Amino acid sequence: MPTPKRPAVGTPLTAREIEILDCLGQGLSTAEVAAHLFLTVNTVKSHLTRITSRLGAHDRAHAIAIAYRRGLLDTTPGWQAA
Repeated sequence: MPTPKRPAVGTPLTAREIEILDCLGQGLSTAEVAAHLFLTVNTVKSHLTRITSRLGAHDRAHAIAIAYRRGLLDTTPGWQAA
């Protein structure tokens, strides 16, 4: 089976991808994000692969930094994913 093509850099993030980045930006682990959003760990990892590709990031920390710089994530102090 062929490997799915990664999205091009600059492709807009989906609402779910932003939600996952937001949780990661609040310090949640992949497993915690999965539990919080009722997803499997592998689904979160798949989203993260697409997120880093779309943002042109090297890893999750770089993706979070890019998202904050672009105003994709809420910078309100005190917000926490519950």
